[in-house]
Amino acid sequence: PQFGIAQWIWGSDAPAARNAWRYFRHVSELPPDVTHATLLITADSAYECYLNGHFLGRGPARAMPFAYSYDLYDVTANLQPGANTVAVLANFLGDHTMCYMR
Repeated sequence: PQFGIAQWIWGSDAPAARNAWRYFRHVSELPPDVTHATLLITADSAYECYLNGHFLGRGPARAMPFAYSYDLYDVTANLQPGANTVAVLANFLGDHTMCYMR
């Protein structure tokens, strides 16, 4: 099933400071009929992603601000019956660098 359109999240409506970090955590119950699951994720600057304590990856790949890339993870093997936890450490650079355009 699809869960709707993705939305940017950060933690407040105020503009983020340079080099700001946030931890995000979401716990979700796995429906009993799920046989395959995919996680799609991106970030404005950078992220590290975990599922049930297993490292999935970091990203996203560099892209232009008008065409963000996203990463796709097959998380089927990391799912467990009942509660599953997605944890993300995100970094917002907030200023132009050699590998980031605001």
